[in-house]
Amino acid sequence: MNIKNMKKQALCLLCLMTIISVVQVVSAEMVFKANTPIDLKVSCENNGSLCSTSAACNLTIIFQNGSVILTQQDMTNSGAYFNYTVPFSEVGTYRATMNCFDKGLGGVSNFEYEVTPTGDTRNWILFLFLGMISLVVIVIAFLSGNEYIMFVGSALLIVTGVYGTIYGIGNVYNVYTRMVSLSLIGLGSLLFLVSSLKAISESSGEDSVGGFGSGGGDEYDYFNN
Repeated sequence: MNIKNMKKQALCLLCLMTIISVVQVVSAEMVFKANTPIDLKVSCENNGSLCSTSAACNLTIIFQNGSVILTQQDMTNSGAYFNYTVPFSEVGTYRATMNCFDKGLGGVSNFEYEVTPTGDTRNWILFLFLGMISLVVIVIAFLSGNEYIMFVGSALLIVTGVYGTIYGIGNVYNVYTRMVSLSLIGLGSLLFLVSSLKAISESSGEDSVGGFGSGGGDEYDYFNN
């Protein structure tokens, strides 16, 4: 293995290590999937201890547009928590108020929960992160003329597209998000193919791949030697 190939592989490994060390996605605690029943489970505490089996709680839920979904509906005392199954699951943010009464004492707890197409709020963060990292790595590959870095960038672009195809983009999952995702997969596949041909050409000692032919010239050379 010559020094040039060792440098390329070192740069490729450095890119991978940087990506792995930076990825950190935090998801919301109460997120549910649209078009499915939502089983809300909320703990009840009285002076630092769980509420008794005789405790009673009711639930009021208001949608983000101000419409009232539930009004003081009784919740089920399940011991460690109270639960209520909500049949409404339109995409959006819901504000809930839980009123509890236990041994002559009363308390109120306010919380929010979110409903998304996939039951996950991190998909737009991860999609955006993967897209930005892919772009940065691909630009570095073009500037450095390193096809091994391009392998990483194109693979990340394909992963971004696959993720968008499965989970959508943010709270949107329709034909348009799938078209965008499939376009990313196609572009990533093309770049991967070009970089692969370049790597094969270099390893066999042939001239630059150029425009998929030996006579392509520098005009079609995607990487600088």
